[in-house]
Amino acid sequence: MMDAGVREMPVVFWSRRTWMCWAACSGCLAMGIWIWTNLGPRATHTENFRLAAQIQFIHAMTCFASATFMNLGALKARHAPGFFLSGAGLLSGSLYLNPFLKGSFLLLMGGMGSLCLLGGWLTLILSATDIDRDKF
Repeated sequence: MMDAGVREMPVVFWSRRTWMCWAACSGCLAMGIWIWTNLGPRATHTENFRLAAQIQFIHAMTCFASATFMNLGALKARHAPGFFLSGAGLLSGSLYLNPFLKGSFLLLMGGMGSLCLLGGWLTLILSATDIDRDKF
């Protein structure tokens, strides 16, 4: 039952809360992998893992920056975390798998991930024009 004058908000699966939770999980996983590559046993594939973890971590943090954009009025920034998380997953995933798998599949996966990351950055650039628009 709703009170008079109170509007019930629809349930949105891909809400800011969901993006931030996924970003925190991605950042935590990336840090774990990065720490393992620096403190764990040295192997030939640790360089790929370290680079992948850095890419994944940077773009997890960028999801939090997207939330800041939204708080400042750039509502289009709500689309950026999807690009960043999927792009980081694909690009980092191709680097994580590179020592174990070979083939054009990894090149395609890395290329698609790079395009998704670029899409996320372009989304932030375009949404930045809406920040504090009502104040000037």
